Amino acid sequence: MTADSYFDASSCDTTRIQCVKIDVAGAEARVVGGMIRTLERMAYPPIWCEVWGASSAGLGCAETYRPVADRLAPLGYSAFFVEGDRDVPVTHVRGRVDVLFRRTSA
Repeated sequence: MTADSYFDASSCDTTRIQCVKIDVAGAEARVVGGMIRTLERMAYPPIWCEVWGASSAGLGCAETYRPVADRLAPLGYSAFFVEGDRDVPVTHVRGRVDVLFRRTSA
């Protein structure tokens, strides 16, 4: 079941959701792909997502960062590392990291 199909059938007030956390062991892009309508209903909240970088193949893990970023970019999301009290734009991802996707354009 996708988030879209769940919330389409639910009476849950998605406008109250202020952040989404995604950590699904390699299926992050599929999860994001199944929640596009839900993100719109939630007014595009920030998404905190664990991803793997391209250099993760040697660790037996497929890259998940680029597929997630590619699905969110058309919605106006950009990726950031959170360092202390500031957001630093993601330029590359190595290994497993948490990334904040925040809407920066419409």
